[in-house]
Amino acid sequence: MKGELLAKVALLAILVLLLGLKSEPQPVVDLMRQGDAHQSRKEYSAAIEAYRQAVALMPRSALPLLRLGQVYLAQGRYELAGEAFGQAHERGAKEEALAGLGSAYAGLGDEERAINCWRQALALNPGDAAVRYRLGRIYLERGDFQPAQHEFEALLAQDEHNPAAHYLMGLLLAGRDLQQATEHLTKAAGDPENNVAPDAEEMVAALEEVEREENEARAVALLGVAYLERGELSLARPQFERAIQLNPDYADAYAYLGHVQGQLGQYEAGWDNLVKAVTLEPDSVLAHYFLGVYYRSLGMWEAARAKFWRAVNLDPYNAALCVDLAQTYLEERDYVAAEGWFRAAVQREPEDARFQLILAQFYVDHVYRIKEEGMAAALRAVELDAESAMAHDVLGWAYHLTGRWREARTHLQRALALEPDLARAHYHLGALYAARGDVEAARREYQRAVDLDSEGFYRQRSEKALEELR
Repeated sequence: MKGELLAKVALLAILVLLLGLKSEPQPVVDLMRQGDAHQSRKEYSAAIEAYRQAVALMPRSALPLLRLGQVYLAQGRYELAGEAFGQAHERGAKEEALAGLGSAYAGLGDEERAINCWRQALALNPGDAAVRYRLGRIYLERGDFQPAQHEFEALLAQDEHNPAAHYLMGLLLAGRDLQQATEHLTKAAGDPENNVAPDAEEMVAALEEVEREENEARAVALLGVAYLERGELSLARPQFERAIQLNPDYADAYAYLGHVQGQLGQYEAGWDNLVKAVTLEPDSVLAHYFLGVYYRSLGMWEAARAKFWRAVNLDPYNAALCVDLAQTYLEERDYVAAEGWFRAAVQREPEDARFQLILAQFYVDHVYRIKEEGMAAALRAVELDAESAMAHDVLGWAYHLTGRWREARTHLQRALALEPDLARAHYHLGALYAARGDVEAARREYQRAVDLDSEGFYRQRSEKALEELR
């Protein structure tokens, strides 16, 4: 959803700015068009180069700087995006630069500056739906529900069929008016082609379950769980607080509240509520699990492991708990113990492709016992889900690491056919080509990984590999 909105902002900026290119020298027009073409294909490095050249040719113009900022936003390089939009603003760009600056600040976690920029942008262009959505969304994430509702109502006043606005209005109203919330969510789910339709349908079903629940405290907590499952922490928290008010001995509500508070960075309050949950119900799997997550978020692996151990002992057939336990060993480089628990997860759910892929990825990503166990695990992952790009990537990399380059190439190419923007598969294919001496093909794949990796891990590895090819 967020990526789609940023793309819409970028497209709007491009369409508006194309009008401004008519008066520019032809070399500048050509460079901008080249940059736009590269950007549309997610060839971000080439787009950046074209826009930078345009900046050099017309240093007083905001146009190429706005385009440059949009590329950096798409890559998640928020500091560079902020610099580009700031320079564009200095050169006379108004709402487009302010909208971009708001997105850059939001990406950097500076909510106050993001809000300030977006409000200024809306003052200049009240009809900018993408900016208004982002403003409402950040209010919602902060727990400022009234300002959030104001922005979503304004969106619906502009377009009564806006599915994203209906969806978020439904979420906001669910804790106060189930009927109105359901009406909004039903409208959001009405068009299966829009991105929010699946979540809206699931939320409607969740509200039906809430309405059927006769115990008021449990009904309130069920709504909180529905919010939590959709990552809406600010909406989940007051539901669990209200459930506790209704039933002060409700252990699960304390556990959920403590978990949400921990996710929000309210560690002391979160800890107190998680301890309260365990005190009320010493054998609560949920409470011990969330305590493990709490410790893990602080890098306290031994303490996290103790809690995950307790949760596994209470729920011994839970494969997901086995994975959490394995991860604590992996963080401390205890591969033997980690392997044992990853395999335990697969043993508990042998037909679940997700756990099989996690096991295979453990072996391959850590170059650990690939011939002995990793290859078989990766083959099984593809067998369980032949349409998984990640599974083909892991298998392809396993083949590469064991010297079977033809099979490696086949599966890495299959991964990219299934998911063309999978940065790690581009990196792996680049490494394969480099090992075979095909420098141009390797450079091409490494460059795609640099362009596509918004997290930075494969971008950094690919940039280093590109340097070595020069």
